[in-house]
Amino acid sequence: MSFLGSLLGDQLFFFLGRYRGNRILSRRPDWKAKAEAFGKYLDRYDTLIIIGFRFLYGLRTIAPFAIGLGRVSNLKFIILNIGSALLWSLSIGMAGYFFGHTVEFIIGDIQRAEIFVIGFIVLVSALIIAVRRRRAGHNNR
Repeated sequence: MSFLGSLLGDQLFFFLGRYRGNRILSRRPDWKAKAEAFGKYLDRYDTLIIIGFRFLYGLRTIAPFAIGLGRVSNLKFIILNIGSALLWSLSIGMAGYFFGHTVEFIIGDIQRAEIFVIGFIVLVSALIIAVRRRRAGHNNR
């Protein structure tokens, strides 16, 4: 599902940029300057940008829109978008899988040591309370 959502969302924003981009930018002049700056990089590194934008926070929505404004062909974007969406969904899924196993391993270790951790917390708390009471009693004299 993450593959399909990523693919379709980016295609939507690409086609929005391709067929309605100039109209949208005419109403948002501050976006136009940013899109033009992005376009300079796109002219030089279009393939790398299309493959990599979904991995960079903050570029996820605006990049396919800006790519749609550029000279990248529909077919090239679709092909690279499919490959990139597949790569992204697999890498995120695998990271979640491995991270989940790591967390499970850490939690398992914590559960085995929880009696000692709870005992330590109770002991430290009791010591803090005893020291405060002693100081409070000592200050009242």
